[in-house]
Amino acid sequence: MKLDRIAYLPEATVGRLMIDGCETLYTIERPWIAGRAPGGAPNVSCVPDGVYSLVRHARPNGDVCVALRNPSCGVYYSQEHVPAAGGRTLILIHSANYASELQGCIAPGRAAGRGRGPGQSFARPAILGPPGPLAGGSDVGFQA
Repeated sequence: MKLDRIAYLPEATVGRLMIDGCETLYTIERPWIAGRAPGGAPNVSCVPDGVYSLVRHARPNGDVCVALRNPSCGVYYSQEHVPAAGGRTLILIHSANYASELQGCIAPGRAAGRGRGPGQSFARPAILGPPGPLAGGSDVGFQA
């Protein structure tokens, strides 16, 4: 998967997500807000540019999604791995209708929007694949 950012707007960051070079989804994120630690401001900033590993994650509501992980970008899967200097955890790819509904995550869908997300047509199977491990093992490369 590769995420290309289309626009950094005051209300949202809009992107295009390519999956295996053959499927295109559009994404919505919050705007970039720098933080004291690497990775941007936790829970309010878009994802920093970088190459990430993806980890299957179960949300408290039972939905399955994926979490991003790249310690060199200040992004960790869980709080127990964050160094004293700080960083972000649980940056997820999941559905949402508006950038304001996200807490530093990415919402993909089939249509582009400005501030309004594409989540109402969230393409969960395309991102997660069939039930079971993620394709290629537990991690998949993701470039933002």
